[in-house]
Amino acid sequence: MIYNSKHPVITSILYADDDEDDCQHLREVLSELNFNGRVSIVNDGKEMLEKINDERFEMPSIIFLDVLMPFLSGVECLEIIRKDKRYNDVPVIMLTSIARPATIVLCFDKKASRYIVKPKSINKLKKLVHRVMQMEYKELVNPEKNNFLLV
Repeated sequence: MIYNSKHPVITSILYADDDEDDCQHLREVLSELNFNGRVSIVNDGKEMLEKINDERFEMPSIIFLDVLMPFLSGVECLEIIRKDKRYNDVPVIMLTSIARPATIVLCFDKKASRYIVKPKSINKLKKLVHRVMQMEYKELVNPEKNNFLLV
């Protein structure tokens, strides 16, 4: 992954979500944001771990994870990712419909970079994803509790 002094140069995204509509919404948002990098989408936690452990798979610049997925939850995936030294510097954004405070705190404690509750509006999703992609790297990977949840 390449970083300039302020912003990460995001060249690839890995998104794990079992909801086809949500996957399509993120693709639309990235297209509207003129993202030209590689987007890899997997549909469950097990598939996501297989992908990141595949030696042929280029490490993503950023990972978006849903919380509720089959086989392995997003929180379980987050724990595994954070134990893997290769992914220490990769921002992991929780992008989920789960708005429970306990889940948000759990993800913060497990070292997620940010937490986004999926909005109903594609325009709002676009604004939130754009906000993440424009954050300074240092700010993105070192969240404080008061700026962890993006709304």
